[in-house]
Amino acid sequence: MRSTELLVEASVAIHRFDTGETEYVQVFDVPCTWVWDDGSRESAEYWAVVKYIYDNHMRTNDTISITYWAGTPVKSGENQ
Repeated sequence: MRSTELLVEASVAIHRFDTGETEYVQVFDVPCTWVWDDGSRESAEYWAVVKYIYDNHMRTNDTISITYWAGTPVKSGENQ
């Protein structure tokens, strides 16, 4: 299985259901494994950010808009 380990950074708007407000967050060093045969690198990076945001910043019924994301391959021997 061919894959590449990536670290992703992103800018995300979180629309809070309970208050109607929008919170803007930036995340860095989100771990991502892109399995080449399973889909595009962009898709792997996007879904890594979605999972990270839902696991760490979301409340029930909130929605998100990812306004920017970019991944960088992890150098061999680099700690994640």
